[in-house]
Amino acid sequence: MKFFNFIFILLAALACAYGIYFALGRMAGEKKSKPKGVPELSIVTVQSEPFENRIEALGTAKALESVEITASITETVAQIFFREGQEVKKGDILVKLEQAEELANLQQAELSMKEEERLYQIAETLNEKKAISKTEYEKQLYARNAALAKLDAAKNRVARRNITAPFSGQTGIRQVSPGALLTPGTPITTLDDLSVMRVFFTVPETFMAAIKKDQEVEATVSAYPGQVFKGKVTIIDSRIEMTTRAVTVIAEFQNADRRIRPGMLLKIELISGAHQSPSIPEKALLSYGQRHYVFVLKNDSTVERRQIELGLRTFGRVEAVKGIAAGEKIVSDGINKITDGSKVSVKSEAQAK
Repeated sequence: MKFFNFIFILLAALACAYGIYFALGRMAGEKKSKPKGVPELSIVTVQSEPFENRIEALGTAKALESVEITASITETVAQIFFREGQEVKKGDILVKLEQAEELANLQQAELSMKEEERLYQIAETLNEKKAISKTEYEKQLYARNAALAKLDAAKNRVARRNITAPFSGQTGIRQVSPGALLTPGTPITTLDDLSVMRVFFTVPETFMAAIKKDQEVEATVSAYPGQVFKGKVTIIDSRIEMTTRAVTVIAEFQNADRRIRPGMLLKIELISGAHQSPSIPEKALLSYGQRHYVFVLKNDSTVERRQIELGLRTFGRVEAVKGIAAGEKIVSDGINKITDGSKVSVKSEAQAK
């Protein structure tokens, strides 16, 4: 029995030894098949992509038109015709003041005007027939004109007691109630035209050459993360502020959804100089101070260390202004493993993004 156990253990040991020998032989064969000292690297093909200059600034939003509605006379509030936050049209009556006396005076002026006009028509007919003197005719003409002036004055007094919207817009918070006595300058509410928002911001004078009327502008606000509002430059101030050495710029944004409100702080980006250039990943750069290099893959599987001139940077990629062209292949990973003229093996290849 012991003999059979010994034989079994011996066979198992021989099988294990053979398995180890076979595995080591395969590994040795693989090592012999792979060239020594040739690193496997990732390669990307340089693509031409759009780049643009962006100037950043902070701006404050204001309505296209904005006014505080007030009274111009001393009178009591009779009726209020608007609701807070209501969209109103130009000419809509917002508040009506007491005007009973003025309406009576207007009616009297209309009657007087009607009578003086009747007498004038008679005088004009008689004057054509030379039946009255020129003095009598001119006297009646003067009376008619005086009555017309009194009628216009009466209409104006009534109109001043009807406070109307000077432009279309949205009303603010109501600050008076019916029965309140208003004096000139008493705030009633605010009115803002929010259909178009004007954003005021300043730009350093060093960027003056990059700012032009009708230039595209993008803006973001913290209230709406991820949303970009697009507008354009409408006004560039004629003067540069002496203390800050900056110029005030106004950009207008369409605001149909009323998301931008007066007083909001916006992050502004002025966009200019859109152009196409070769784009390379930042991780493919080898930099020494102000000198920048990339490793370009040649047809013989060697790499050339080539100096390039950089332009704009954005989101992990950089513009190559000079030194490389779209379509060339460069090393994107493992640039610390190679030198100029090194032979490489391509592990993976992709388009530069």
